[in-house]
Amino acid sequence: MDILIILILAISMVLTFWAIIKKYNPTVTLLAAGLILITIAYFFNIGDGKIPLKKPTDFFFVDIFAVLTENFKATFSGVGMYILTIGGFAYFIEKIGSGQTLVYYAIKPLKKIKNPYIVLALIFYFGVFLNIFIDSAAGLGLLLVATVYPILRELGISKLAAASVISTTGSFAITPLSTIGALNAELLHLPLHEYFFNYKIYTSVFIVLFAGLSHLVWHKYCDNKKSIVISDEDNVETSDLKPGNPLLAIIPLIPIFIMFIPLFNKQIKMDISTVMFASVAISVVLMAIVKKLSLKEVFTLVGEYLSGMSKILSVVILVIAGQIFAAGLIDMGAVTYLIKLGNSLQLGGLGISLIFATIAFLLAAMIGSANAVVIAFANLSPAIAAQFSVPLMMFLMPLHDLAILGRPLAPVAGVVIAVAGITQVNVIDLVRRNCVPMISTAVFAFAINLILLPILLK
Repeated sequence: MDILIILILAISMVLTFWAIIKKYNPTVTLLAAGLILITIAYFFNIGDGKIPLKKPTDFFFVDIFAVLTENFKATFSGVGMYILTIGGFAYFIEKIGSGQTLVYYAIKPLKKIKNPYIVLALIFYFGVFLNIFIDSAAGLGLLLVATVYPILRELGISKLAAASVISTTGSFAITPLSTIGALNAELLHLPLHEYFFNYKIYTSVFIVLFAGLSHLVWHKYCDNKKSIVISDEDNVETSDLKPGNPLLAIIPLIPIFIMFIPLFNKQIKMDISTVMFASVAISVVLMAIVKKLSLKEVFTLVGEYLSGMSKILSVVILVIAGQIFAAGLIDMGAVTYLIKLGNSLQLGGLGISLIFATIAFLLAAMIGSANAVVIAFANLSPAIAAQFSVPLMMFLMPLHDLAILGRPLAPVAGVVIAVAGITQVNVIDLVRRNCVPMISTAVFAFAINLILLPILLK
């Protein structure tokens, strides 16, 4: 029976991620796979033979749909609300052009540095900094292609080196305003600001610093192996960035400033949704002052935020589908067999954590989506961490880091396709150029989590 269950689990995992790689809708794929696994467990009396509900009726046709209802209610009252409010703000700052204004003012000092590979590394760090406020990897990549790519080319940086740096800047868990960060904070029962500022920021800074240095060394080595000839045809036209009012450049930073408040005043308690609503209110006031908006225009501006929330709804549904997929795996005994594997191989909790993170990295490199991978695995972590008496943070943070780092190695990733297309480089060549910086950074990321987390958790 054990062999049959392991076989079913293996086949379900392979088929699920094969379907996602083949561009089946990831939300529907995870949802269908989870419900099928729950159904198999119920009818073949695997595990406790019950559908994962707080109050099951033991009538299958009702309970299988109650699983959906329960997950929707739980998610929309927790992490789903966080995702909606964060996503709405990201859409809002894009619509008002605040992100481009921030780029205009931030990029000016970089233009004064003449050493091309120092500029390359600094632009990488600049892009990662922007990722704090621009959560879309593809959106950030396109913005950087239009603004900094021509500068790099004029300094003698090869197409592939410039495209590689640009395509990887959105691959780091450096922002407190991320879907995965919100999910991890929810699983850890921590406020998002506490998860990020007390734990995640420390490992992320080291990981980003290492990645920038690996980019510098790797691309200099690769470019020196070949002569780089730059013609006028190679250059990409710079987008028409207008200076705008400096106050607009502050708007993307507002949520970060607000999130610092509870760090200085412990009596003030705010969840991320409260932070985002307050940020929108302050942003609208600033916009009204700068642009001298009428009341009707102010209402339209708030409407843009609400439109952004509606556009990000699909991500919340993906989270729910991932939770149901994880519930199906748990119902089939995936946790039990992972624990048995860890014990038989004498890996312990950290060994299983490494397996989790490595699988996440490889899957993200195949399907080009970190969210789908982390959501599928994160919900398995609490039970396994408890069994091995390992802090849950030791599972979730490496999983978070490595999944995102795997994305630039996927030829199907939106940011890779977009950057390769505009810079006119081959997608596979770009992925190959990304391999060394991303793989070496992934190894470093797991190691730094292993070193720092025990210190931070004390």
